[in-house]
Amino acid sequence: MLDLSNGENNCKWIILPCSGNSPGKRYGHTMCYMKPYLMTFGGNVGNRITNDIHLLNVDDGIFEWKKLETTGEIPCSRMYHASSVCKHGGASGMMIVYGGRGESSNALCDTWGLRKHRNGSWDWLKAPYSNNYLPLKRYQHSMAFYHNFMIVLGGRTDDDLKNIPIEIYDTESSEWIELAFFNKFRHSSWIVDNSLYTHGGFDYVSPMISKNDLVMIDIIKLMNTNISLSKKLDKLSDMINKSGQKNKETTNNTNNTNSTNLNISTGSASATQGSQNTSKNPTPNISPTNINNNNQIMQNHSLGKYSNGNPANSNTEAQLNLFNKINLNGKYNIFIL
Repeated sequence: MLDLSNGENNCKWIILPCSGNSPGKRYGHTMCYMKPYLMTFGGNVGNRITNDIHLLNVDDGIFEWKKLETTGEIPCSRMYHASSVCKHGGASGMMIVYGGRGESSNALCDTWGLRKHRNGSWDWLKAPYSNNYLPLKRYQHSMAFYHNFMIVLGGRTDDDLKNIPIEIYDTESSEWIELAFFNKFRHSSWIVDNSLYTHGGFDYVSPMISKNDLVMIDIIKLMNTNISLSKKLDKLSDMINKSGQKNKETTNNTNNTNSTNLNISTGSASATQGSQNTSKNPTPNISPTNINNNNQIMQNHSLGKYSNGNPANSNTEAQLNLFNKINLNGKYNIFIL
């Protein structure tokens, strides 16, 4: 565990004195935090692939691992899958698992949600796919949630495809939508506000050499390349702004103070004083100068299919031309989509 209690400049790694039924030695597994638990799932334990779950309560101060027993149907054993906790919509509070590689070394494309009931029991729920679209079977990918949208990024396939599309699953409508290519695997990713960051991994140009680059994808601009997703964003933006306005009015009536609304069209949270975003076509600010005004900007190669300008269907053949490379003092690279 990285201890940041003394600030970033004095942080240090410590080994927690854990007890109980630990996950043991393994790789290709995932770990998520679903308060108050750290949760591990799946992976390779050396002589087999597993689908077990282990919990560690980090709030009680005991640090005792427990193996979780679930009821009902369960996902098959897998490794190199991706998992994340959904915090919005009907899947809120569930650990979601997508894809991976099964016991026969086959890539998977199923989605499962792990949930806890009020009586203390846990079970898995297999996600339905409503639009007859079967997502790409993949492993060594990453996954992150933007509100109720599950964004699946990169990975490898059984057919060793070199062009891997970004796919988004809407947990509210159970629809899958295919977007631009993102051709990396074994990377990691995280969402901050309206930006999706990925770091490291490998690409298909030099698949034996790991990367030290940081990629930033503007989620709003990415989703606005698809008509269906653009409409969903409009509804999400209206919902967030109405909720923020309601909270602001409540706060003003009680404390006579201002509230902070999430402005989905700008990629950041902005303090407002009676104003409300009414834009129906959010246009995010993706200027590289927002990261560092002194950076030198260079054009880089295209990621693949990407629709530029007005929202369009994902099969548009327009090439991505807003992909810039920035060198930050020789330390690492940032790409902006």
